[in-house]
Amino acid sequence: MIVCQSGRAKGLAGLVLVAVLGPVAAFAQSPASPRYTYLGAGWDGGDSRCAVEPGDEGVSGFTAEGSIGLFDAVHLLGTAYSGETDGSNVDVTCYEVGAGVTWGLTESADVVLRGYYVSVDTDVGDADGFEPELLVRYAISDRVEVDLGMAYYDMSPDEGEDFDDTEVRLGVVYNVLPWLAVRAGGTIFDDDSTFNLGVRAYLGGNLF
Repeated sequence: MIVCQSGRAKGLAGLVLVAVLGPVAAFAQSPASPRYTYLGAGWDGGDSRCAVEPGDEGVSGFTAEGSIGLFDAVHLLGTAYSGETDGSNVDVTCYEVGAGVTWGLTESADVVLRGYYVSVDTDVGDADGFEPELLVRYAISDRVEVDLGMAYYDMSPDEGEDFDDTEVRLGVVYNVLPWLAVRAGGTIFDDDSTFNLGVRAYLGGNLF
C-alpha cells in the first residue's frame, strides 16, 4: 500500500514538473543561432557607464535588459541601469531604448546594427543623446555565443558642451539550459573599461 502511494506521488510530481517546464521548453528556440527575444538582469562595474566618466572614481550598479524579435531581421530592445559612483556615491541612472536590424552571415552568425536613444540622469546633471552600435553575434556551439562590436555615444548635457566617445564591446553567453543563459562581458571605452555579469531568460521566437 505504501509503495503504491509512493508511486502515485512520483507520478504526480512528474506531472507537475512537466506542467511547469513544458510551456517554457515549448517556447524556447534552439540555441544553435543568436536569439532576440529575452529578458535579463545583471551587475555592471568599471570606469564609465553610458558615456558618464566620473573623474577618478568608478561607477557600479545593476542593469535590466529586454529584447523582442518582431521579424526575422528586426528587433526592439532596451536597457535600464541604476548605480552610483564608487567614491562620492553620486547616483547614476541610464536608459537606452532602440531598435536593431540583422543580417545573417551564416546559420549561426549575425551582423547586427542598432540605434538607441540614451537618457542619463545623475545628481550633478543630466544628458541625452544617440548611440549607434555595430555587433557580430556568433553561436560557436549550442552552448556558447560570442559577441564582438563597437558603439559610439553622441551626448548633449543639460549644461556644458556636447561630448562623444567610442567603446569596443566583447561578450560571452553560455546557455545553461535551452531557455536560460549566463553572460559576461566588458568594454574598452577610450582609456576606460567596464565589466558586467548577468543572466538571461529566452522567451521564444519572433512576435510575427
